[in-house]
Amino acid sequence: MRTALSFLLLVFLCLAACSAGSIEGKIEPPARVKAVWAIHRPPREIFTVENTRFPGRFDPKTGNYTVPDLAPGTYDLEIETDAGPIEGVDLRLRKEKPPLYDLNLTTRNLTLTGLDLKRDLGEEDFASDEEKNEAIRAFFRIGSLLELFDGLLKVDQFMDKVRGLYVHGDAEQASFLVMLARFASFHSEAGDEVIWRLEVWPMRWYYGNWAKSRYSVLYRLRLSAAEYRAMARFFDPKLGGIDVADGAAARVNYAIPEKLDRSMGKPAGEEL
Repeated sequence: MRTALSFLLLVFLCLAACSAGSIEGKIEPPARVKAVWAIHRPPREIFTVENTRFPGRFDPKTGNYTVPDLAPGTYDLEIETDAGPIEGVDLRLRKEKPPLYDLNLTTRNLTLTGLDLKRDLGEEDFASDEEKNEAIRAFFRIGSLLELFDGLLKVDQFMDKVRGLYVHGDAEQASFLVMLARFASFHSEAGDEVIWRLEVWPMRWYYGNWAKSRYSVLYRLRLSAAEYRAMARFFDPKLGGIDVADGAAARVNYAIPEKLDRSMGKPAGEEL
Protein backbone atom coordinates (compact mmCIF):
# COMPACT_ATOMS: atom_id res chain seq x y z
CA MET A 1 0.00 0.00 0.00
CA ARG A 2 2.81 2.41 0.90
CA THR A 3 4.45 1.80 -2.49
CA ALA A 4 1.25 2.63 -4.39
CA LEU A 5 0.64 5.78 -2.32
CA SER A 6 4.23 6.89 -2.86
CA PHE A 7 3.83 6.55 -6.63
CA LEU A 8 0.53 8.46 -6.61
CA LEU A 9 2.23 11.25 -4.65
CA LEU A 10 5.03 11.25 -7.23
CA VAL A 11 2.44 11.50 -10.01
CA PHE A 12 0.77 14.47 -8.31
CA LEU A 13 4.06 16.31 -7.71
CA CYS A 14 5.29 15.61 -11.23
CA LEU A 15 2.10 16.76 -12.90
CA ALA A 16 2.30 19.96 -10.87
CA ALA A 17 5.92 20.61 -11.90
CA CYS A 18 6.23 19.16 -15.40
CA SER A 19 4.22 18.33 -18.49
CA ALA A 20 2.12 15.17 -18.41
CA GLY A 21 2.95 12.35 -20.77
CA SER A 22 0.61 9.83 -22.35
CA ILE A 23 0.29 6.53 -24.16
CA GLU A 24 -1.69 6.57 -27.39
CA GLY A 25 -2.26 4.51 -30.50
CA LYS A 26 -4.76 2.36 -32.34
CA ILE A 27 -6.26 -1.04 -31.49
CA GLU A 28 -7.82 -3.30 -34.08
CA PRO A 29 -10.49 -4.51 -34.42
CA PRO A 30 -12.16 -1.81 -32.28
CA ALA A 31 -15.38 -3.82 -31.90
CA ARG A 32 -13.58 -6.23 -29.56
CA VAL A 33 -12.31 -3.55 -27.16
CA LYS A 34 -14.18 -2.73 -23.95
CA ALA A 35 -11.61 -0.54 -22.16
CA VAL A 36 -7.94 0.47 -22.09
CA TRP A 37 -5.73 1.00 -19.03
CA ALA A 38 -2.11 1.84 -18.26
CA ILE A 39 -0.54 -0.01 -15.33
CA HIS A 40 2.43 1.16 -13.29
CA ARG A 41 4.17 -1.59 -11.33
CA PRO A 42 6.71 -1.26 -8.52
CA PRO A 43 10.35 -2.06 -9.43
CA ARG A 44 11.12 -5.77 -9.60
CA GLU A 45 13.33 -5.47 -6.52
CA ILE A 46 10.25 -4.63 -4.43
CA PHE A 47 8.34 -7.81 -3.53
CA THR A 48 4.80 -6.46 -3.87
CA VAL A 49 1.81 -6.66 -6.16
CA GLU A 50 0.45 -3.15 -5.46
CA ASN A 51 -0.02 -1.94 -9.03
CA THR A 52 -1.44 1.47 -9.95
CA ARG A 53 -3.93 1.66 -12.83
CA PHE A 54 -4.79 4.67 -15.02
CA PRO A 55 -7.93 4.65 -17.22
CA GLY A 56 -7.71 5.50 -20.89
CA ARG A 57 -10.12 6.96 -23.43
CA PHE A 58 -11.13 4.75 -26.37
CA ASP A 59 -13.00 5.60 -29.57
CA PRO A 60 -15.03 2.51 -30.59
CA LYS A 61 -15.46 3.85 -34.13
CA THR A 62 -11.81 4.44 -35.06
CA GLY A 63 -9.98 2.22 -32.56
CA ASN A 64 -7.87 5.17 -31.42
CA TYR A 65 -7.09 5.45 -27.71
CA THR A 66 -5.13 7.61 -25.29
CA VAL A 67 -4.15 7.22 -21.65
CA PRO A 68 -3.44 10.81 -20.54
CA ASP A 69 -1.86 12.51 -17.52
CA LEU A 70 0.96 10.04 -16.92
CA ALA A 71 4.04 10.94 -14.94
CA PRO A 72 7.38 9.99 -16.54
CA GLY A 73 8.01 6.30 -15.98
CA THR A 74 7.46 2.80 -17.32
CA TYR A 75 3.99 1.39 -17.87
CA ASP A 76 2.24 -1.71 -19.17
CA LEU A 77 -0.91 -1.45 -21.26
CA GLU A 78 -4.05 -3.50 -20.60
CA ILE A 79 -6.78 -4.00 -23.19
CA GLU A 80 -10.06 -5.38 -21.93
CA THR A 81 -11.58 -7.50 -24.71
CA ASP A 82 -14.66 -9.61 -25.26
CA ALA A 83 -12.61 -12.73 -24.38
CA GLY A 84 -10.83 -11.29 -21.34
CA PRO A 85 -8.07 -8.77 -20.62
CA ILE A 86 -4.77 -8.74 -22.52
CA GLU A 87 -2.12 -7.28 -20.29
CA GLY A 88 1.38 -6.13 -21.12
CA VAL A 89 4.37 -7.42 -19.18
CA ASP A 90 7.85 -5.91 -19.13
CA LEU A 91 10.38 -8.69 -19.67
CA ARG A 92 13.24 -6.42 -20.71
CA LEU A 93 16.70 -7.26 -19.43
CA ARG A 94 19.12 -5.14 -17.44
CA LYS A 95 21.31 -3.09 -19.79
CA GLU A 96 19.49 -4.65 -22.71
CA LYS A 97 20.99 -4.50 -26.18
CA PRO A 98 20.63 -6.66 -29.32
CA PRO A 99 20.90 -9.37 -30.42
CA LEU A 100 17.80 -10.53 -28.55
CA TYR A 101 15.14 -13.20 -28.91
CA ASP A 102 11.55 -13.80 -27.81
CA LEU A 103 10.25 -17.33 -27.42
CA ASN A 104 6.65 -18.40 -26.84
CA LEU A 105 6.95 -21.51 -24.66
CA THR A 106 3.65 -22.97 -25.91
CA THR A 107 3.94 -22.50 -29.67
CA ARG A 108 7.80 -22.48 -29.64
CA ASN A 109 7.66 -19.53 -32.03
CA LEU A 110 11.06 -17.76 -31.92
CA THR A 111 11.43 -14.08 -32.88
CA LEU A 112 14.86 -12.47 -33.28
CA THR A 113 15.92 -8.84 -32.90
CA GLY A 114 19.23 -7.47 -34.15
CA LEU A 115 20.90 -10.81 -34.91
CA ASP A 116 23.49 -10.65 -37.70
CA LEU A 117 24.33 -14.15 -38.86
CA LYS A 118 27.80 -13.27 -40.16
CA ARG A 119 28.79 -11.08 -37.23
CA ASP A 120 27.25 -13.11 -34.40
CA LEU A 121 27.39 -16.68 -35.70
CA GLY A 122 30.39 -16.35 -38.01
CA GLU A 123 28.34 -17.87 -40.83
CA GLU A 124 25.48 -16.72 -43.05
CA ASP A 125 25.14 -19.60 -45.51
CA PHE A 126 23.68 -22.69 -43.86
CA ALA A 127 22.95 -26.02 -45.48
CA SER A 128 19.38 -25.98 -44.16
CA ASP A 129 16.99 -24.00 -41.99
CA GLU A 130 17.36 -26.70 -39.34
CA GLU A 131 21.12 -26.15 -39.22
CA LYS A 132 20.63 -22.38 -38.99
CA ASN A 133 18.07 -22.72 -36.20
CA GLU A 134 20.39 -25.00 -34.24
CA ALA A 135 23.20 -22.43 -34.58
CA ILE A 136 20.90 -19.65 -33.36
CA ARG A 137 19.75 -21.67 -30.35
CA ALA A 138 23.35 -22.53 -29.52
CA PHE A 139 24.40 -18.86 -29.76
CA PHE A 140 21.70 -17.85 -27.26
CA ARG A 141 22.24 -21.00 -25.13
CA ILE A 142 18.50 -21.68 -25.33
CA GLY A 143 18.84 -25.45 -24.96
CA SER A 144 20.60 -25.34 -21.58
CA LEU A 145 18.34 -22.49 -20.44
CA LEU A 146 15.20 -24.55 -21.08
CA GLU A 147 16.80 -27.55 -19.38
CA LEU A 148 17.19 -25.47 -16.22
CA PHE A 149 13.63 -24.16 -16.48
CA ASP A 150 12.18 -27.64 -16.99
CA GLY A 151 14.20 -28.86 -14.00
CA LEU A 152 12.79 -26.09 -11.81
CA LEU A 153 9.26 -27.14 -12.76
CA LYS A 154 9.92 -30.62 -11.35
CA VAL A 155 11.02 -29.35 -7.93
CA ASP A 156 8.37 -29.84 -5.23
CA GLN A 157 6.90 -26.51 -4.17
CA PHE A 158 3.79 -25.01 -2.65
CA MET A 159 2.30 -24.15 -6.05
CA ASP A 160 1.46 -27.55 -7.55
CA LYS A 161 0.92 -26.38 -11.15
CA VAL A 162 3.48 -24.24 -13.00
CA ARG A 163 3.55 -23.23 -16.67
CA GLY A 164 5.83 -20.89 -18.56
CA LEU A 165 4.38 -18.49 -21.13
CA TYR A 166 7.22 -16.44 -22.60
CA VAL A 167 10.97 -16.00 -22.38
CA HIS A 168 12.87 -12.91 -23.52
CA GLY A 169 16.64 -12.97 -23.53
CA ASP A 170 20.13 -12.73 -24.94
CA ALA A 171 23.13 -15.01 -24.54
CA GLU A 172 23.82 -13.86 -20.95
CA GLN A 173 20.42 -13.30 -19.34
CA ALA A 174 16.74 -14.12 -19.77
CA SER A 175 13.33 -13.33 -18.25
CA PHE A 176 10.56 -15.93 -18.03
CA LEU A 177 6.88 -15.09 -17.54
CA VAL A 178 5.39 -17.89 -15.45
CA MET A 179 1.90 -18.78 -14.22
CA LEU A 180 1.50 -20.82 -11.03
CA ALA A 181 -1.53 -22.28 -9.24
CA ARG A 182 -2.25 -24.22 -6.05
CA PHE A 183 -5.20 -26.59 -6.39
CA ALA A 184 -4.44 -28.90 -3.45
CA SER A 185 -5.82 -28.00 -0.03
CA PHE A 186 -3.73 -25.64 2.11
CA HIS A 187 -3.66 -24.15 5.59
CA SER A 188 -6.30 -21.43 6.16
CA GLU A 189 -8.19 -22.49 3.04
CA ALA A 190 -11.81 -21.32 3.19
CA GLY A 191 -13.70 -24.00 1.31
CA ASP A 192 -12.72 -24.96 -2.22
CA GLU A 193 -10.09 -22.32 -3.11
CA VAL A 194 -7.31 -21.83 -5.63
CA ILE A 195 -4.22 -19.61 -5.34
CA TRP A 196 -3.00 -18.17 -8.65
CA ARG A 197 0.18 -16.20 -9.23
CA LEU A 198 1.97 -14.55 -12.15
CA GLU A 199 5.73 -14.18 -11.77
CA VAL A 200 8.83 -13.08 -13.66
CA TRP A 201 11.80 -15.44 -13.24
CA PRO A 202 15.14 -13.84 -14.20
CA MET A 203 18.00 -16.14 -15.26
CA ARG A 204 21.68 -15.27 -15.64
CA TRP A 205 24.65 -17.08 -17.19
CA TYR A 206 27.24 -17.61 -14.44
CA TYR A 207 30.58 -19.31 -15.10
CA GLY A 208 29.29 -21.72 -17.72
CA ASN A 209 25.82 -22.38 -16.30
CA TRP A 210 22.41 -20.75 -16.10
CA ALA A 211 21.15 -19.80 -12.64
CA LYS A 212 17.84 -18.42 -11.42
CA SER A 213 17.91 -14.98 -9.80
CA ARG A 214 15.37 -13.44 -7.42
CA TYR A 215 11.91 -13.57 -8.94
CA SER A 216 9.16 -10.93 -8.78
CA VAL A 217 5.41 -11.39 -8.33
CA LEU A 218 3.07 -9.49 -10.65
CA TYR A 219 -0.16 -10.97 -9.29
CA ARG A 220 -1.21 -13.07 -6.33
CA LEU A 221 -4.91 -14.02 -6.26
CA ARG A 222 -6.91 -16.26 -3.91
CA LEU A 223 -10.17 -17.32 -5.54
CA SER A 224 -12.95 -19.82 -5.15
CA ALA A 225 -12.67 -22.76 -7.53
CA ALA A 226 -15.65 -21.43 -9.51
CA GLU A 227 -14.16 -17.93 -9.77
CA TYR A 228 -10.84 -19.34 -10.86
CA ARG A 229 -12.36 -21.55 -13.54
CA ALA A 230 -14.33 -18.59 -14.93
CA MET A 231 -11.25 -16.32 -14.93
CA ALA A 232 -9.65 -15.42 -18.25
CA ARG A 233 -6.27 -13.59 -18.23
CA PHE A 234 -3.99 -13.10 -21.22
CA PHE A 235 -0.55 -11.50 -21.49
CA ASP A 236 1.59 -10.07 -24.28
CA PRO A 237 5.08 -8.57 -23.86
CA LYS A 238 4.38 -6.32 -26.88
CA LEU A 239 2.15 -4.27 -24.57
CA GLY A 240 4.73 -4.07 -21.79
CA GLY A 241 7.67 -1.88 -20.86
CA ILE A 242 6.31 1.36 -22.37
CA ASP A 243 8.56 4.27 -21.40
CA VAL A 244 6.76 7.59 -21.04
CA ALA A 245 8.94 10.72 -21.09
CA ASP A 246 8.16 14.14 -19.65
CA GLY A 247 5.50 15.76 -21.81
CA ALA A 248 5.79 13.11 -24.54
CA ALA A 249 3.33 10.66 -26.06
CA ALA A 250 4.46 7.03 -26.37
CA ARG A 251 2.72 5.40 -29.32
CA VAL A 252 1.68 1.74 -29.19
CA ASN A 253 -0.51 0.18 -31.90
CA TYR A 254 -1.89 -3.32 -31.37
CA ALA A 255 -3.83 -5.92 -33.33
CA ILE A 256 -5.82 -8.26 -31.10
CA PRO A 257 -5.12 -11.89 -32.09
CA GLU A 258 -8.08 -13.60 -33.71
CA LYS A 259 -8.02 -16.27 -31.01
CA LEU A 260 -6.89 -15.75 -27.42
CA ASP A 261 -5.70 -19.14 -26.22
CA ARG A 262 -3.41 -20.77 -23.68
CA SER A 263 -0.31 -19.67 -25.61
CA MET A 264 -1.04 -16.20 -24.18
CA GLY A 265 -2.36 -17.13 -20.74
CA LYS A 266 -5.41 -18.72 -19.17
CA PRO A 267 -8.69 -18.95 -21.11
CA ALA A 268 -11.92 -19.23 -19.13
CA GLY A 269 -12.75 -22.83 -18.27
CA GLU A 270 -9.17 -24.11 -18.34
CA GLU A 271 -7.13 -25.21 -15.33
CA LEU A 272 -3.85 -23.38 -16.03
